[in-house]
This record gives sequence, C-alpha cells and structure tokens, in this order.
Amino acid sequence: MATMSIQTVVVNTQSLADLLKLVEVASEEVSFWCGRYVIVEGYQGTLSIDALAACLFILAAKDVNFNEIDRAIGKQIVSKIDQLYTSNEARWNRSNLFTYILAGIRDLLSNSKWNTRLRWELKHSELIFELYTRQQFFNKYGRIPCTKPQWSSSKYLYRWAPLVK
Repeated sequence: MATMSIQTVVVNTQSLADLLKLVEVASEEVSFWCGRYVIVEGYQGTLSIDALAACLFILAAKDVNFNEIDRAIGKQIVSKIDQLYTSNEARWNRSNLFTYILAGIRDLLSNSKWNTRLRWELKHSELIFELYTRQQFFNKYGRIPCTKPQWSSSKYLYRWAPLVK
C-alpha cells in the first residue's frame, strides 16, 4: 500500500485538528545541502518547517473567531512547531562548516525566511491564539474590553489580550 506525500496532505489540510495530528509526529532534519525540513511519520517525502508554519497561518486566517477548543489546539501546534524550529536550529549549529555556511546563504536568499519564518520569529503565531475579538472577550470575561486593542491587522481586525487573573 502506497503512502501519501506529506506535501499533498499539508496542502489539503482543512482544520487545526488535522494539522495537529501531523505536527505531533513530525521530526526535523537538516540535509547536507542545507535544507531545513521535517519528516512526518506515516507519509512519504519531506516538507520544510516553514510550510507547516504557513499552513497554520492559512488555517488561522480562514476563520479568525476561534472557539476555546480551536484556540487550545492552535497553541499546541504553535508549541510543537516552535520545538521543531528550535531543535532544527540546534542541529544546524552543530553541522559541519560547509553546511553551516550554505544554510546561512540559503536563509539569506530565501523568500520564506523573510515571510513565514520572520512572522514566526515575531511571535505572530502565538498572538493569533492568545488574543480575543471584542465579542469573544465579552463572552469570556462578561465585559467589553476597556483598553485599546493590542493588535490590529487586515486579517484579524482588532484583538485584545486576555485578562490576567
């Protein structure tokens, strides 16, 4: 029985729950030619870590009004992808000099580094699942937020941070 390509599966992923199933069994690698990628148990091929992060951003932008279950799943995905990036960075730093230099050049020239990876490093992934719309804030805390929104963008509109207990 042939297994599916991980690229095909990620492109066709329609929910945060489906993405969580993939990232839970993903492990990172660095190729000799400087590719930073993941292998997902049970699927053929490899995929860049940035592609997993991009999939999360795409799914999160489809419906920005998360319920608490999706919010918790999103936080788990963010944590796992953070672990993949951190582990991959450590592996990259231990690589031979040739691979290390080529990876640096590859990152510098890669559009992905300045888009998905940069958004990840700026913690946009964490903000997506931490902040609330005005209605979500009211539903959770029983009052309208009395501060200015902590975040606003064309995709996510106005968002407020949770109350600290």
